[in-house]
Amino acid sequence: MATTIRKASQKDMPALQEMLDLLNSERRHLWSQKNKIFHDRSKQLSKLRKDDLEKNIFFVAEDNGNIAGFALGFVTSRKGYKLSKLGYLDALYVKPAFRAKGLAKKLTDAILKNFKSKGCDHMTTHTDAENKVAQKWYEGAGMSHVTVEYWKKL
Repeated sequence: MATTIRKASQKDMPALQEMLDLLNSERRHLWSQKNKIFHDRSKQLSKLRKDDLEKNIFFVAEDNGNIAGFALGFVTSRKGYKLSKLGYLDALYVKPAFRAKGLAKKLTDAILKNFKSKGCDHMTTHTDAENKVAQKWYEGAGMSHVTVEYWKKL
């Protein structure tokens, strides 16, 4: 398997949009009825715009010429915090046919290295409460479960 991890380019936009749509669909199937209205409150990773590649950090996994997955993140400063420069992993996705080949780890390693090069002192991510597979993966990748979010529609 000839896999490369590289920064995404404009030519990758159609494949990235396809994977964002697949990710959104897979996530929707996990949502409980009780939490569906919370998840539906905003567009989940909606349509990509040309400047998204410039404003964010996008890496793609290419497997024998096929875009097999991506990692999307961004860096933000948090004034007044001891850990003040945050690398946020917004989305991580590998197409089903390419899973269990270590691509998610390679993508995460690439974005983590990028965060470090930008001076980040920590990285965070969120996942849906129903997404037990992602939670297990993140914990296995050395991340700690640190917060629980609650909500109520008013």
